[in-house]
Amino acid sequence: NRRFTSSWNVLNSTAGYTVKLKKGWIIDAVCRISNITDKLYSSMIVVNAPGSSGQARYYYPGMPRWISFSVGLGYSLDKK
Repeated sequence: NRRFTSSWNVLNSTAGYTVKLKKGWIIDAVCRISNITDKLYSSMIVVNAPGSSGQARYYYPGMPRWISFSVGLGYSLDKK
């Protein structure tokens, strides 16, 4: 128990919007932002996990700020 890592907080956000068109068609738009503050953090800490070089790895770095946007087109069979 000689290894230590400080605690961290990672802030993520997701926002979406749905537009219902005529005749059952739907458009969905979603924007995701991960690690908003661009914090350096460890996504996983594994004690004595073997690495590819044969040396033990303790630190698996997390993703930096990451933004994605998606748009989907759908059709609803529901007649309501």
